[in-house]
Amino acid sequence: MNVRFVEGREKMRTCSPILYGVLAICLLSGCASTEGKGAAKANYDFSSLDKIAVVTIEGRMDSEAAKQQLTDMINTELLSKGFSPVERQQMLGIMEERGLQSTELTDPVSLAKLLNVSGAIIINVPRYEGEMAMSAKLVSVSDASILWSATGTATTGKTLNTLTGGILGAGAGASAGAVGAGRTGSVLAGAAGGGVGALTGAALTPEKEEQARKLITKLFETFPSR
Repeated sequence: MNVRFVEGREKMRTCSPILYGVLAICLLSGCASTEGKGAAKANYDFSSLDKIAVVTIEGRMDSEAAKQQLTDMINTELLSKGFSPVERQQMLGIMEERGLQSTELTDPVSLAKLLNVSGAIIINVPRYEGEMAMSAKLVSVSDASILWSATGTATTGKTLNTLTGGILGAGAGASAGAVGAGRTGSVLAGAAGGGVGALTGAALTPEKEEQARKLITKLFETFPSR
């Protein structure tokens, strides 16, 4: 009887990391959120705008691929509002023809004039990891006035997925360690499994893309239609 009781208690101890991990997932899965607010210039005739281009993406967006993804998302929103967006590749092509680098044009309005558009959209992404923060502005090319501005935040899922991978990896490692080497082996294997699980959960490009899409959609709820 005592032997069976001890074995049962060891099994409970082995399973507890996994149970705690499942509980943590349940608690954290409801934490993802998307918030945003914005305003447009009162009494402005937005039908006077035709072509609009995303001319600048600043902040933590370092890769061209990520900037292209954001531009595509924003262009989809512009199309739904009745505007004619300019492709990012077209903008880069014009800059290349003129021998310009993206760092050489610090004035978005000047770049917009080169593109022959009436409105320039400026994006800033100050936070990208864990929580994504974004601000967007529409600037008139004719007088550089701000016609629309919005800000928002969205959880990207990195914290949840990384923690989930770490917890489940730790649980699996603890179980394997308990079977092969007792309580000490359980702790060591759990730590190793947690490290592997956390690394696996760090590949979050699809989740970040989805969160960016939701955030952009939220921001453009306040963008006027043409």
